[in-house]
Amino acid sequence: MGDLSLNNFDEIYRINDSKSCGAKVDDWLVLFSCKEALRDRVDIKFKSSIKNLNYLIGDLKEGEYDIKINGKIILKKSIDSKSQALVFKTDISDSNISLNIVRH
Repeated sequence: MGDLSLNNFDEIYRINDSKSCGAKVDDWLVLFSCKEALRDRVDIKFKSSIKNLNYLIGDLKEGEYDIKINGKIILKKSIDSKSQALVFKTDISDSNISLNIVRH
């Protein structure tokens, strides 16, 4: 049996829509494709009371991506064919977050 303190999270909930599956656990948001297929776009809305969030977004195609939070580009990152994932951190004080990741 694990340490019971590991179950004491401030924020934990499942994220699931037709394209993305994952979880928001405290200061981490982790998303993957529900269909286990590589994709070139992620659009998800969620709530968070935590200002500094870490993101792990998987199952992405190789290429250059714009990362938008609430309509503003906050970061541009590239993905190679091996990683198929983005890892980044934000400093957003809005509790309603719209995350858009688009390959161009």
